[in-house]
Amino acid sequence: MASGSARAMWKREWMAMIRSSVEADTWGQVLEATEGYEDLSRSITSKSDSAEVPAKDRASLNRLAALVTMRAQQLRQTEPPRILAADMSRLIPVFEKLFTSEEAIIPQDLCALDDGSKSPAVARGSQTQTTAPEGATSTTGYLLPAPLPSAVGGPVLSIRIDRIGLKDAQEYINPFIAISVYDSVGAKVEAQQHTPFATELRPNYVMFGNTVHIQTPLQRLQQTRAAVFFEFIHYKPKKKYQSTRCWTFMEMDEIETASETVLELYAKPTDIRKKKVRLFSVKPLYLHLHVSVNS
Repeated sequence: MASGSARAMWKREWMAMIRSSVEADTWGQVLEATEGYEDLSRSITSKSDSAEVPAKDRASLNRLAALVTMRAQQLRQTEPPRILAADMSRLIPVFEKLFTSEEAIIPQDLCALDDGSKSPAVARGSQTQTTAPEGATSTTGYLLPAPLPSAVGGPVLSIRIDRIGLKDAQEYINPFIAISVYDSVGAKVEAQQHTPFATELRPNYVMFGNTVHIQTPLQRLQQTRAAVFFEFIHYKPKKKYQSTRCWTFMEMDEIETASETVLELYAKPTDIRKKKVRLFSVKPLYLHLHVSVNS
């Protein structure tokens, strides 16, 4: 396990990078700011899924990486930006709270910048939950738009997450699914995405109905023998952190566009190398998807 000194080193590195990038951004040094944000995003992404990262900080790290990537992308465009240098400076206090006893909570308006969807209500029997408890992730989720196949060099995957089968489906608080892509050697291929909170909790099923657009062209996924990983995550109010309940993955030879794709569920922890995979339950409960290839 990584020592506290290692995490402290990561944090010092990120603090220096965000401060220097924001300073360059504020002074209008576009190239320096863009490169700084991109380097910061890569550094965070390379460590965010490490087993040594505390569970309470993992979602915040993925969101921070997404926001600095968004700012870098917008600095390269001529259109009016949706996220400003002043917004980036508001992330500095969030970085300061990483790896501490405090929650590294990103301002809600910044969480919503990349997703204009409304916060869904989550039905729990006769009750409806519309707000997230302290420490839970944003209700808007983080889902990227579909890339143009011509822009990325080939056909791309879109995956509609319909529902996940769980025997205690109605007991979960603010559940969502995190989607990651890793190649055959365990290297992350692209930024993690995650759905909004589930739209409904039914007996034996948590309902989603969200579409995830994979950003990497299908040919590259096939060449690197990549797989798409899905983690079902929920909020534990007593412990005040998000926890992975189960997970699964889809390899490229499992893509089925003519009918529903059904994936069996595995017990945590998530194993991106797929060396120690154990069934989550003997009951016939699965993750239900619809996959399409856009060319």
